[in-house]
Amino acid sequence: MNCLCRGRRNISRNVKNENTQQLKSTLWEAANILRGSAVDRTDWKGYILPLLFFKRISDCWDEETAEAAELYGDADPRHFED
Repeated sequence: MNCLCRGRRNISRNVKNENTQQLKSTLWEAANILRGSAVDRTDWKGYILPLLFFKRISDCWDEETAEAAELYGDADPRHFED
């Protein structure tokens, strides 16, 4: 069974790496489009800062979710008191 689990993790990592590469490629293309567009450099912050903000929130969510999973495992949060 350990072999299967390791295999799944490797497949998961490969998929994650492919998705990461696709995301990087898409973001790079978007940056190139902005560089060649009529959008003034000072206006880029209206596009870029919300993306950075969303990325930070997403990272915090992932960290807190992983921490909660370590503490509580697969327990259903609906069963916890407020």
